[in-house]
Amino acid sequence: MTNPNSLVDAAAALALSFAEAAAEHDRSGAPPAAQFDALKAAGLLRVNIGRDDGGVGAGLAVSCAIVGEVACGDPSVALILAMYYCQHAIIARAGHTGSGDWPPELARCLKDASIRGRALLNAAQVEPGLDSPSYGGLPDTIARRDGDGWRLSGHKIYVTGAPLLSWINVLARTDEDVPRLGHFLVPRDAPGERILETWDPIGMRATASRDVVFENVELEANDAVAL
Repeated sequence: MTNPNSLVDAAAALALSFAEAAAEHDRSGAPPAAQFDALKAAGLLRVNIGRDDGGVGAGLAVSCAIVGEVACGDPSVALILAMYYCQHAIIARAGHTGSGDWPPELARCLKDASIRGRALLNAAQVEPGLDSPSYGGLPDTIARRDGDGWRLSGHKIYVTGAPLLSWINVLARTDEDVPRLGHFLVPRDAPGERILETWDPIGMRATASRDVVFENVELEANDAVAL
């Protein structure tokens, strides 16, 4: 399915079924895993991955239309999907501009995984003492050199979709004499990573935007993005 209208129609159809479970998910706060399995089966998790990489190659307008349709059924699912689309849009832009922000092998790994299965990705930026990094300030999450690789430690909050993610793109600073700021790609099942059951708002509970703690998580050199 590569026709933009067909993709949006597929999202609208799924939204009807998502709506049936949305209230219960909002009450329980259970991560919407089945909904993302359905999105995967409909081809909607490869929408903005390039055609050369096995995706659809659709742009912002189609992605936004899909998110809008999904939001009519379950806004929690739509938020997780929107953030996933944003991460792949950043990867695609880096590839188009040749900026080098994403190591090619790492970008290829993420795209291949998203073509094959339900490999969700989101960023982890906000911290208890930092609020949004867009306001300035350096994160307290630290990446320390360990041979050719890194060791990552810190505490992130509001990591949307945390239990469903395959990778978390973590904003951190290095412990170098002149610290560098960048992102580090962490597999969700990495030793030293813990999800805290902290997300209990009045609504949008199924976004599962929980805290994630990283304790001396071992990473490869190429897991650093855009230092």
